[in-house]
Amino acid sequence: MNRGRWIPWAFVAGFGVVIAVNGVMVWQAISTFGGISVTDAYGRGLAYNRVIEAVEADEAAGLALHARFASGGIELTLPAETSLISARLVRPVGQRIALDLDFRALGTGRHRAEIVPPLPGQWELQVRARHDGRVVRLAERVMAP
Repeated sequence: MNRGRWIPWAFVAGFGVVIAVNGVMVWQAISTFGGISVTDAYGRGLAYNRVIEAVEADEAAGLALHARFASGGIELTLPAETSLISARLVRPVGQRIALDLDFRALGTGRHRAEIVPPLPGQWELQVRARHDGRVVRLAERVMAP
């Protein structure tokens, strides 16, 4: 009687466990993917560099926009004589959610939108405003409570 006959079966069982676990992980990754598929990453990267350059030019001209979550809403600070065009809150991770925001003026350059995001975590605030005939943009990541 050979006492070591079980050793090859132990290897087979070990590889079987690894293959089964990898299969479950692949199925989970494919079935729960909520990201964005990009077909032209290079082109989008170049476009994003142009957006960064435009934002830096706006900041150099004193046209920086600032936003933050504050007690049940979002507060936005704009330079004087800037009119708000549109604002949107987008969830960049997980389930893609986009919410249009309605800001009301609080005083000189300050605006507030009452909103409680449906999910906590990271959101991207996208704002477009007009100042002296030029469009000023803000795309800022904010953390929702």
